Order: sequence, then structure tokens, then C-alpha cells
Amino acid sequence: YLETHGNAVAVFDKEYGTDRTAAESREHVIQEMQQSGWPRDRFEVVVIDPELEMWLWTGTSHVKAAFRCQEEPRAWLEANDWWPAGEPKPPRPKEAAEALVAHAGQRSFNKTLHREIVARSSVAGCVDPAFALLRDALRRWFPPEWAQ
Repeated sequence: YLETHGNAVAVFDKEYGTDRTAAESREHVIQEMQQSGWPRDRFEVVVIDPELEMWLWTGTSHVKAAFRCQEEPRAWLEANDWWPAGEPKPPRPKEAAEALVAHAGQRSFNKTLHREIVARSSVAGCVDPAFALLRDALRRWFPPEWAQ
């Protein structure tokens, strides 16, 4: 793809089967891409650690409505050791969502519930490092003047 594509993005989950940290995995792939001939300004490597669904937790009013919770989701998750105080998201977002669903008496964190949350969510407040790498790469490669 080096000769046929202008840019490349490698995205993978940190838990894909290695004992490396996310930073080590990212650096390893960067080195391999460069050894394959890819100029560093033409690719980005995004390691999701552990999940990119941080945007799900950027605002909890829509999460509260979707999960049909009586209390604020963050308060309940903090009280039940799913979300450490001061952290921008639960360390295990999927498991935290499943616990919240169970607490609210729903059957599962299914596609319908996910779609309802996504429809009301914004990535504007997302501070996840993996998301920021991807967003920044796309902005470099496709500046606003290209959007016209």
C-alpha cells in the first residue's frame, strides 16, 4: 500500500495478545512501518488502551437517560468501585457499562442502547490519548480547506 495510498492508520487494541504496554506496542509498530518504507508523516499508530469508548463517558446526562438510572451513573460507578475518583473514565468501560445496565435492571448493554447513547454523545470532550492521535492525524492529512 505504500505506493498506492497516501496515508495509513494502524488501529488495534492493547489487549490483542501481547504483554507490552500500549506505548511499547505503538513504538514497535511505528518502527516496523518505518522499516517497511513508510515516512513517519504518512502514518499513525493508534493503540486502544483498553477501549476507545471514553467518549461514552464524556457527559453522563445522556448516559443516565439511556440506562434509565435513578442516580447519576458516575456517582453510582464510583460508589461501586467501577470508576476511580478523579479519573476521566472507568478503567474498564465495557464492564462498567454492563454493571450499570444490570443495576438499572436492563437485560444487556446491547446495540440499541449503544446506538441511543452514541446518537447523543459528542467526541468534543474526549481526552483519550488514542482518540487524540487519530483525530490529530486526520486533521493533519485532511485540513479544513479540503472539506469544501
